[in-house]
Amino acid sequence: MRRINVGLKAGLICALAIAGLMPAGCSDKGTGGTSGNGKVVMIMHDGPVSSMKHVWLTVESAMMIGSSAYVGQGTGPIVLAQPVRMDFLALDSVARILAGANIAAGTYSKIRLQVSNPEFVLANDSVVSASDIQLVANGQVDLNPQSWIVIDNDSTTVVSLDLDLDNSIQVNTTGSGRFILRPQVMVDSDSAASMKSVILEGTVLSVNAAQSTLELQAAGGNSTVSVATSSQTQILAIGGLQVSLGSIQVGSQLSTTGRINVHTGVVTASRIQIAS
Repeated sequence: MRRINVGLKAGLICALAIAGLMPAGCSDKGTGGTSGNGKVVMIMHDGPVSSMKHVWLTVESAMMIGSSAYVGQGTGPIVLAQPVRMDFLALDSVARILAGANIAAGTYSKIRLQVSNPEFVLANDSVVSASDIQLVANGQVDLNPQSWIVIDNDSTTVVSLDLDLDNSIQVNTTGSGRFILRPQVMVDSDSAASMKSVILEGTVLSVNAAQSTLELQAAGGNSTVSVATSSQTQILAIGGLQVSLGSIQVGSQLSTTGRINVHTGVVTASRIQIAS
């Protein structure tokens, strides 16, 4: 998998810009469909760190910056508006969907993440709290692309962010903190990989039993993420009893595992757990 390394300093980024079923990739120009609104689905994952059992970190917010639609406003559209706390070492072989958001179509020059409250559990089970971790730049992580991220009208863009903890965590031998956390992010730029394993947690906004689909609101986004089911999808009620799709009620909290199609943003569920 080809990846592009992005840190707190200017780096490279490539989002998968989607038009219909064909990847549009990254460009420094629009594609002709940059009026109206498009959807962004943002996902995060990580690789293993041999010296640690758990790496907890809160993603406070995620913002797209730079579209002409937001010139003069000082900020861009919010993709994630409510904090999501994650153990990134649980995201080795699977990604976590942060949110889906409808934003103005246009060209975006930056993604800004705000992270906070790191906590490490080391291999010997000792816990390193936030007070012993120096979080560089107060947790603000700016991803600066060399080319624009193009959001087209009525299309879906899946942005896949990989927090590279192996290169992000350093032992601080001279300062006041025991560890330094300088978040570095890799963005998957390999459009040949059309499906990714994901976890989606959220609130059910609609269920269409006839089409075997449902719409979930994940975290603090303003748009739903579409979930498709089949006869192979395992749907479990609280307590573990297997139930049908029709048993899922609007307003229920679900945890869904499956694979996201990066060309459409649709998650094909292999397992759905009703949490409440």
